[in-house]
This record gives sequence, structure tokens and C-alpha cells, in this order.
Amino acid sequence: MIEFDGQLDEKLYRRVLYRQMRGALGWAVVMLLAFVFVLATGRAESLIGWPLLLPALAVYVLFAPYLAVRRGMKTGAMIAAPFHGSVDETHFVTESEFGRADIPWPKFFRVQTGPDYVMLFSSAHQFFIIARRYFANETDWAAFRNLATANVKALKRGRSFLKTAILWLVIIVVVFVIWTFTRPR
Repeated sequence: MIEFDGQLDEKLYRRVLYRQMRGALGWAVVMLLAFVFVLATGRAESLIGWPLLLPALAVYVLFAPYLAVRRGMKTGAMIAAPFHGSVDETHFVTESEFGRADIPWPKFFRVQTGPDYVMLFSSAHQFFIIARRYFANETDWAAFRNLATANVKALKRGRSFLKTAILWLVIIVVVFVIWTFTRPR
């Protein structure tokens, strides 16, 4: 049995959320770069009005993980509460002042590893963040990572990158067409 205890801090939580949202953040950067390109090469007065919504949305997406973490840490006592737990070959256990979770490995949706953390997903958007610093030594940390990756089945992706890129291209074209037909002449 491998034991751990710790407390989630804002820095780790923010880093994990930025990693989770890296696809959306990439699209936000592309939208901002496209807006800057259009601004530099086109007429700025044609961008006044609702076309400013896209860069505003991009800025919001870039700051969303930061805002979510800040608000979550301020309002969620369970997120910031100290906890302890253990793992073995059959299950993952975590306990805090608010409750106890004893979850068999096959019930996890997926696992994601980072350089100093492991995220265990109990559903698509609910996860446990377990950091390296929660363990007494590197041997326990390595054993935990091995258990988590070996016992949680890999998730098969539903969509390919090509399908996602085509979907975004269609959305951009539709928005451009609507904008073209609705702007005053």
C-alpha cells in the first residue's frame, strides 16, 4: 500500500487546467493572431462592432483557467482542504474532513500524467490531482504512477484532429459569410 497526503494549491491547479485546455488555448492564440493580421492589413473601421467579439472571446479563453482557479480556490472549501489517501493494486482511496472516496481502478475514466502530477478522471470533467510532493519519497511516487497508468485503461479518442480542424474551418467560414451579408454597405 502506498500512502500520500497533501493539499492542492492554486499554482498546481492552474497549471493542470491550462494543460487540460491547451487545445482551446491554441485556437484562442490563432484567433488573436488572425485578428492582429486583419487589423494590420485591413481597414480598422470595418472591424468595429460584433467582429470584435472573436478577439474578446479569445482573450476570455486565455484567461478562463486563471479565473476558474482563483474563484474555485476562494469559494470551494473542499478543493483547498488537506487530504490523505492510499493506493494499492485494486483501488484508490482519498479522505479529507469532508468525506472519503474508495474507488476501484476500473471505475476511473482515464488517467493523465504530467511531470509532477497525475490526474485520475472519475468522469469526463471530474478528476483528482495527485502531485509528486504528496508522497514521502520518489519510490512511492514512481510506484503510484505505475499503478495509475497500468490500472486505468487508455481512453480512445472519439474525434480525430482532422475532423476537429474541419469543424473549426466550417464554423469560421459560416461566421465570415454571415458577417459579409449583414454588414452595412
